[in-house]
Amino acid sequence: MENVYEKLSISQVVRFRAIVREIEKLGNPAKDMQEVAQRLRTDERLAIANVSDFLKTIQGKLRSPALIEATPGRGNIRVTAAGKKLNEFAVQIEAALRASADPASRERLTLACGALFAAQILPQLLRKYLRNGSYFREIWITERIGPDEVLQRVQDGSVDLGITLHWPAHGLHSTPLIQASRGIVAHEDYLPETRSALDQAAMAKAVVVTYEPRILRDTGMERVFPAPERPGVRVYVRGENTVMGWVQHAAGLGHSYRQPVKLPPRVRFVGDNLTTGFLPSHWFVYTRNDPLSASDEREAQVAVVIQAMKDAAVTLDSSAADGAAPGDPPRTRRARGGR
Repeated sequence: MENVYEKLSISQVVRFRAIVREIEKLGNPAKDMQEVAQRLRTDERLAIANVSDFLKTIQGKLRSPALIEATPGRGNIRVTAAGKKLNEFAVQIEAALRASADPASRERLTLACGALFAAQILPQLLRKYLRNGSYFREIWITERIGPDEVLQRVQDGSVDLGITLHWPAHGLHSTPLIQASRGIVAHEDYLPETRSALDQAAMAKAVVVTYEPRILRDTGMERVFPAPERPGVRVYVRGENTVMGWVQHAAGLGHSYRQPVKLPPRVRFVGDNLTTGFLPSHWFVYTRNDPLSASDEREAQVAVVIQAMKDAAVTLDSSAADGAAPGDPPRTRRARGGR
């Protein structure tokens, strides 16, 4: 921590952190200082009468270049390099305040990810790490949230790390973790309704449970699922778990990841000839800083967790390529190799 920041009070540091949080809020950033001030009024501990004057006061104490810049007459506020350095200091202060109020938090790992990843993939990535002995006594998982929300929680420091699909424009450090391909799935009791021969015409007349159109486009899946034709219906949902719930009850066709996700009983992949348009999904671990540049023991242990998940992902990937079940020893690959 730089001594120059000791010229600021804790209250000033915390308020500056709140300003940056509103400016950098993913999906809903504040457009100008007036909007920042309006948002901060909802918490009396953070309320600032005039954000611009507040920033000038801090800048004067630090004898610093501008911390926040804006385009005259247009807003477009942004955090400068000097502001980012102060913001990182503020993040450390917030973490120290939380640790002081709750000493047990040093042995608590917090992470955010989607519900399906939390239920199906994360246990396989953490299993060996937990068996070998964890530094952390508690692991708190925030689930059932989308990529923007995962990254926002990492960005504002409310979780140590987030795991989600590759997502642009976030300013966080990303570490590649694991990838999986998708396929169309159906319950055995639903197959007679699709006449078992699954093609574009059959899918158009089936009940298909899937993501909303925007996500279908992003994943390359819109080319696989044709527009519905009577009596066909499209059911749009947000989460993969909901898709599988409908499939499990033989209410329609859906989609799921292949290895390392395990399908429920009597649910199987169908129409493999149609899924060449599916793009592989790549999950990344997102952190505020590079895990390899840990500044204390706790951060170093977070990096250990990330490396353990990466190692487990390699094993899962090898098992999938060799046809072994997750958790089984990888088989020797055939001479042709490849994934």
